[in-house]
Amino acid sequence: MIAIKRTRLKVLGYILAFIFANLLLTSFNVHSLLRMTYVNHIVHCPSLPCNTNAAEHPMKLDLFPDGVDVYTNYTLKRLRFKSSTNNGKPIVNDVTSFRYSINAQCQKTNDGLMVVVIVVSAPNHFEKRQLVRQSWASRLNGGRHVFLTGKTANMTWQKKIEQESQSFGDIVQLDMMDSYDILTVKSVALLHWAKHFCDRVPFILKCDDDVYINTIRLQSAMLAIQREVPYYEGAMFGTKIIIDNPPQRKLGNKHYVSLDVWPWPTYPSYLYGGSYLLGRKSLGLLLEAAQTTPYFPFEDLYLIGLCSRKAHVPLWTCEKMFVMENSNKTGEPCFVGQSITWQTRSDNQFLESHQATEELYNNQTECNRFSTHSNDVHFQLIDPLEYETWSRNISSVRNNIIL
Repeated sequence: MIAIKRTRLKVLGYILAFIFANLLLTSFNVHSLLRMTYVNHIVHCPSLPCNTNAAEHPMKLDLFPDGVDVYTNYTLKRLRFKSSTNNGKPIVNDVTSFRYSINAQCQKTNDGLMVVVIVVSAPNHFEKRQLVRQSWASRLNGGRHVFLTGKTANMTWQKKIEQESQSFGDIVQLDMMDSYDILTVKSVALLHWAKHFCDRVPFILKCDDDVYINTIRLQSAMLAIQREVPYYEGAMFGTKIIIDNPPQRKLGNKHYVSLDVWPWPTYPSYLYGGSYLLGRKSLGLLLEAAQTTPYFPFEDLYLIGLCSRKAHVPLWTCEKMFVMENSNKTGEPCFVGQSITWQTRSDNQFLESHQATEELYNNQTECNRFSTHSNDVHFQLIDPLEYETWSRNISSVRNNIIL
């Protein structure tokens, strides 16, 4: 009898062990399946050309709150903001309310524009605007430029702006007093203007008035995007992703942000805002996201770091799309020949850039590493999983924040 009982206990033990092992394997397979399902729904192009059969937007598993929603909820509670809702989402900003004291035509006829370059400028930057007109803007084949600025209380400046508009027809003046503090609002107004007046143009390029554009390389970039990037009309194209950038906490610094405004240790990843390219369908997506996302002082972090996340606008990068740190290379033929847009530190650097670019394309100088007919412009998709990494990190500390 004792032997029989021992045998039964052993059999029972084997059965329990078998059941336990199967439960473990099942759990593993379920989690693996979830992970595989998630990854397979993400547009991911580690190399070009991309898989054009991939889904247009990344799909999310609601394993943790979205980081943009955490920021939105925190900020609305901090400001005690009471808002109306649209499909359950708070309407924070009226992105349809922008008006323009002076306006410019996007295109006079259906002339097949490929790009409209919107140059963000301060009211009194008359010389910078004239430099743009006399340099890269004069070579913008298949494109159009306009300057976006705000109102000014200086009547002398205002009169000169109105004269500029009459002379060149390229001024768009936002019906709002201009200042450094409204840069984010101006960028959203840029989306509104482009969406309202240039909806049929494939690309919108945003840049500042200290940025020089190699128009030939820009054309190569747009052709490469149309050829190689799936769903390019709903995407954004820039340069150098900024990852895990901590807020500036030093008082007096131009980029100071208090713990009250941004209580988390890092910002979401974003692209430099000096120059970036937008597919025409991304305009409406970003505007919709801006409508439900409280403004943040820095326009690139707001529009690219927060709104593009909320709108699921894919971010594509090319090292030469916008060169911010040029190390005073603006007069070198290889630098201007390989770069698409770049920041200049002075009017002299701007003129130097123009002269070097003209000489290169007029065959007065050469670069052994560059051909004027080169089509070696390629964009890389930022891994959408990085979006979820930041959301998980910001959610992990949310309980430590007193609302």
